[in-house]
Amino acid sequence: MKESPKKKVAKVVKTKKVTAKSTATTKSPKGSTAKTTQEETTPKKQKLSKGSDTVESPTKKVKAPKHQVVTTRDPISKLWNEDRARENNSYTFKIATWNVAGLRGLLTKDPEALKHLCQKHDLDVLCLQETKLQESHVTDLKLNLTQHHPIGYDVHYSCSKARKGYSGTAVFVKRQTTTKQQTTLDSFFQPKTSEKKEKESTKHVPANFDRSLLSPTEVLFDMGIEKHDQEGRMVVLKFPLFTLVNVYVPNSGQKLERLSYRTEEWDVDFLKFMQSQSNVMWCGDLNVAHTNLEVWNDGAKHLATQAGVTEQERASFTQQLETGFIDVFRHLHPTAAGHYTYWSQRAGNREPNKGLRLDYFICHPSLLEESSNIIVRDSYMDPEQMGSDHCPAIVEIEIKATT
Repeated sequence: MKESPKKKVAKVVKTKKVTAKSTATTKSPKGSTAKTTQEETTPKKQKLSKGSDTVESPTKKVKAPKHQVVTTRDPISKLWNEDRARENNSYTFKIATWNVAGLRGLLTKDPEALKHLCQKHDLDVLCLQETKLQESHVTDLKLNLTQHHPIGYDVHYSCSKARKGYSGTAVFVKRQTTTKQQTTLDSFFQPKTSEKKEKESTKHVPANFDRSLLSPTEVLFDMGIEKHDQEGRMVVLKFPLFTLVNVYVPNSGQKLERLSYRTEEWDVDFLKFMQSQSNVMWCGDLNVAHTNLEVWNDGAKHLATQAGVTEQERASFTQQLETGFIDVFRHLHPTAAGHYTYWSQRAGNREPNKGLRLDYFICHPSLLEESSNIIVRDSYMDPEQMGSDHCPAIVEIEIKATT
């Protein structure tokens, strides 16, 4: 089915400097209405497609039968830790990516979800996809999203205007301070969550380490191509040593109605945009299970027409990697099976680990060179994090102290 024609709007690519305060920046692209896909907002009375593991519906959540075979998750070794960071006189920069399948829904069920995730992994950056926010939600005083934001982080939202309650991305960046805050009487009356965060932050910080390396100098919200920039699918952070792109790749749709757009237009233009960036890493829900290791039931007949597993999507992703970019998790753990980031809630597939790996970190090879001042050291998932049909994926990056 074809989309109805819309008036073209002149595109203006904006850049925004990161402020020192914890105020949200937003960018909502203007343009045509997008075709309906699996990413649509689920009606309030039926939340079974994408969004949560706790289903608020007259229909009970489908649980895996006790006799159902569980897909094994191979054990993987931890490749980086703070002891090695101290030995190398380096800082460990941690990034997580998570498709939350509706941010308001997540925070309604678990108001502390983002705070706990940032505390648990001591994150420097948290990238979210499928926030389903409108620009008005970000500034809505009644909704008050800021009360759920991780403490000490700046946030940048990119919202869709092509559809309401659709797509959307956000990035939380830890605000850096040059000196440790002096203990005062007020500190004894801080919430326990703040005390816990301070206690759990055990990262090694080299002497005279330049903390400006940990803050973006520029933030962008699109690739500058009107037909791609209408759905809030991107936030670009330009750090001094590398560029980080949080992206939510278009889903091809239940009937594959956006397959040609996704593989022949979006993927092609997005790759060109990545190739134009310096020391780039992109992460997010890439909506593709690239190889048989990324699918629990690879080879099943129905997969040929399932979005994210089609021959065209896999081939398109292969073409991106063949230009030199690297799938970080698969590079570090080449044979590890059972490490997925998405499970169907309708089928109750999370408990038996019948999933797909749709969420990735992809990087330029320069970020894996030992001679570099910034090196990707580890990548893993957090399948214990509930609240969405996806789980977070995480990378740890070594940033060497420069003299």
